[in-house]
Amino acid sequence: MRSVRGLSFAELGRVSGLAGTVISKFESGIALPVAQEEEALAAALRVSVSFLNGPDVPVYRNGQASFRARSTLSLQTIDAALAMMSLAQLVSEWFDKTVLDVPVELPDLRGETPEHAAEMVRAEWGLGAKGVNNVIHLIETKGVRVFPVDQMAPNMDAFCGWMGHRPAVFLRRGTTGARCRFDACHELGHLLLHRGRDWTRGDAQIEAEADAFAAAFLMPRPAVVALVSPRVSIMDLVTLKANWKVSVMALNRRLRDVGVFGDRRYVENVKEASRRGWRSSEPDDVPFESSLVWNKAVDHVGRSGSSIEKVASEIGLDASDVERMLTSFVTTSASHLSIGQGKSCGRIGWAREAKIIVNPILADVKYAGRDGITQACRQAMQRIVESQGAPDEAVVVSSGSSRAFLLVGGGLDTDTVIMPGFGNGYTGEGPDGFEWAKAYLVEHGASLREVEVDERLMARLRKRGLDVTDVELIHGTRAR
Repeated sequence: MRSVRGLSFAELGRVSGLAGTVISKFESGIALPVAQEEEALAAALRVSVSFLNGPDVPVYRNGQASFRARSTLSLQTIDAALAMMSLAQLVSEWFDKTVLDVPVELPDLRGETPEHAAEMVRAEWGLGAKGVNNVIHLIETKGVRVFPVDQMAPNMDAFCGWMGHRPAVFLRRGTTGARCRFDACHELGHLLLHRGRDWTRGDAQIEAEADAFAAAFLMPRPAVVALVSPRVSIMDLVTLKANWKVSVMALNRRLRDVGVFGDRRYVENVKEASRRGWRSSEPDDVPFESSLVWNKAVDHVGRSGSSIEKVASEIGLDASDVERMLTSFVTTSASHLSIGQGKSCGRIGWAREAKIIVNPILADVKYAGRDGITQACRQAMQRIVESQGAPDEAVVVSSGSSRAFLLVGGGLDTDTVIMPGFGNGYTGEGPDGFEWAKAYLVEHGASLREVEVDERLMARLRKRGLDVTDVELIHGTRAR
């Protein structure tokens, strides 16, 4: 716990009122603390006394987890991350005993090339050449646990490791939605390709292999080659990236690597993206993904009449630690799970009042086209119909002068939103594009209906952030 809190012996000594040399002896087993010293240490570390006296906590050493740019990390940062992995294992195992014991189904692909490994996993998991709608949901169904890293170790990038028999991925939320997806697949690549490796020293080659796996897994070669023209522009990439929920820069590199275009076009696109400021923030980023496992866990806690406070007490940890691990990827309504109501954990007084603030569950839909640009929306609709087939139904989603489409069923692997590039009225590109889109969809056998939504729902659609309730409303609203 000292490492998790980022404290040296001297610093913990100052917080607890004990000498750092004495604490060092406690850790090494040379001496044992008396009851008063246990209480002081427990309070300083924000754990219960029973936690300090309980069964041994799993301890991970340097070399047992994959860290990027390892040479730039201090030993203190690495130790804190490894200690965080130990706490994550305690939380994971507690829920395994109650509701979440998902078997691990990760193939051992040591020795395979990243491209072939991605193809093998896609085939084994029944993905074919389709895009992966939610990476976190997918890897969780294969037994991987996902935790936030920036909540516990702010200076740490994403990393992974094995918590006993359970693989774990720690992701940063302080990036973009597309980067977080790519990071998850990068760490999945390590778990599949580099199992059992000693990570004491960093290796640029294996990091490149993990990147190559992530690119091949998210953007399968057959689909990319079939959909993208060698003459694609940087603005086309903004539209196309929605097919795979990746960044423009990741798609640009993948297109070069699979031979859609060469180095010259790749470099031109990089320069243009840099000129537009897209190296740090791209247009039309994908929403952050939620966790299937931790949504279920939090829901179970609430339905059973418990609270995160009680769960933390049973584990022996501070409720804030458990809260940070669970709620970063939780999107279910959990306002009933209040943290701290003037109570204490064991003998530690850490009372505070706060509530878990979570958002509605994001809908599992794709987005195509560009907001307000009719031509991009028309092209996106054509690409979808030509590559996947026509939808069974096309719902016109209207709000004021804005009109988008929700394409449903048919050859589509999931509901797809065509962004609001079709304004109403009597003249102009938007209305003309709207009439073209309706005729085009009917010509290809889709049925049409129109629903009116409020401005707030349309605003969420524009931000590519429709939630489950929004989509249910669109599906269930009667045609005007």
